[in-house]
Amino acid sequence: MPVKYNRTKKKWQLTDSNDNVIASSNAGLIGKTEIELKELELNAPTLYILATAFGKDNLRFMHRLIRAANVVRAGDVYKVPEKRSAANYRSREVVRSQSDRDVYYNVEFNYGAYSCNCEDFERGATMHLEGYGQVCSHALASHLAYCSGIYLDDAPRGAKNDHT
Repeated sequence: MPVKYNRTKKKWQLTDSNDNVIASSNAGLIGKTEIELKELELNAPTLYILATAFGKDNLRFMHRLIRAANVVRAGDVYKVPEKRSAANYRSREVVRSQSDRDVYYNVEFNYGAYSCNCEDFERGATMHLEGYGQVCSHALASHLAYCSGIYLDDAPRGAKNDHT
């Protein structure tokens, strides 16, 4: 179900495959976020529950969470064979860039904190995730994939060495 902006009505709309309007909301980031959340609720309820739990009361953070959920839904989070457990609280995922499909970022979770080799993380353009510190969109996607159990086990060939 696509989210579209109707310029005539000045509304964000969620439509079905026949272009029938399922839901609509006002223009602007708040309206777009509301419609994207509705789409997530209908098509990926587990990710919707996680996103709303992590992003409540913070519109900017919710917008990033929705983007991260879409990365997970697209199958662009890959688990690198290291197990996250109580004894070894470390993991690594490879997350595909949504703006450049040939670029992969390395996201690490080590003893309660995330790190990523993307430009946003390196320049500090991140958000705070309660209990986990600073996170970029790739770390959010990694976190949502881990919490939902939705990620792929094998990264594409060469992805482990990209953008390091």
